[in-house]
Amino acid sequence: MTKSLLILLLLSTLQFSCQEKNGIKKQYYPVFAFIQEELRSIDSLPIAVIGIHEEENKTDTTVISKEAFRKIADGLIGNDLKSIEAMNEYTETVLEDLELKDITISYTADNNSIALSKIEIHVDPRTELVKSLYAERTDEINAIQIVRKILWTRGKQLLVSSSHYSKSLPAKNTTDRFNW
Repeated sequence: MTKSLLILLLLSTLQFSCQEKNGIKKQYYPVFAFIQEELRSIDSLPIAVIGIHEEENKTDTTVISKEAFRKIADGLIGNDLKSIEAMNEYTETVLEDLELKDITISYTADNNSIALSKIEIHVDPRTELVKSLYAERTDEINAIQIVRKILWTRGKQLLVSSSHYSKSLPAKNTTDRFNW
């Protein structure tokens, strides 16, 4: 009985290791789940989302509905990472800094055509909670290249710094901050 159990365990281990090499992808940090958890938290709180848009030394502040904020967040990060296979397009690097008490999980796109080229998650090793998420995104819309630096600070804000590049127009920089 013990021999057959040992053989079965050995065969299942060999099968698992062969499957991993033959196309089964390893698990990554659930970035999409983190964004959805944050959005559910915002939805559950009796607070407003304040949007601050800065462009050419002018600032505009508005109250944004939670539904509109959800669409913005999904458009910047969420929709690209919705499928489980999406993270397979990235190379993962994990760094632990004991001095700063920070674990950094970085994802760099393997393909230049992916809009989200970089994702970086900072985790507090004491609480095992995400402190912040940083992403870099490049989109081309109507011959304008938009490069965005996105910083999501858990439970506080979403900061988006955008640079707009066009062959016919000078570069334009904007900053959008969403606080809750």
